[in-house]
Amino acid sequence: MRSLKELVNQYERIWFSVGSDDDLQLQFMTELEEHGYHWASQKPVVSFDRRSFFMGIGPNKSVGIVTWQIWRVSWLNEEANPDNRDECYRNGKAPVRIDYEKYSRGDEDYFVHENIVKNVGGFLYQPGGKIILIDE
Repeated sequence: MRSLKELVNQYERIWFSVGSDDDLQLQFMTELEEHGYHWASQKPVVSFDRRSFFMGIGPNKSVGIVTWQIWRVSWLNEEANPDNRDECYRNGKAPVRIDYEKYSRGDEDYFVHENIVKNVGGFLYQPGGKIILIDE
């Protein structure tokens, strides 16, 4: 199994598609905890902390949850000009996006090449509740 440490040494900002599998999410969070990562609040990451389908690592070992909406919006520039995809990564407009499952099992092509979130919509309910509709 590859270590997140290898990627962090290569890229300043990384967004991961971790998926919805509980075991894979726990593996991801456990690895963050073992390597001493922390939330933006400086609170250390613990393997059973809140986790999400999309997670991000930034400078200085900071970790955050990437919402569905932010993941979707981050692709708009690339989708508008697909020939400019590499430029988006080089100039910092888009973080490197990694499929954590593929990366952790050793696949050679572990980059996310296509946005799985095509449409994000929702209706606000009482505080604490929101429905998000995903078109795949």
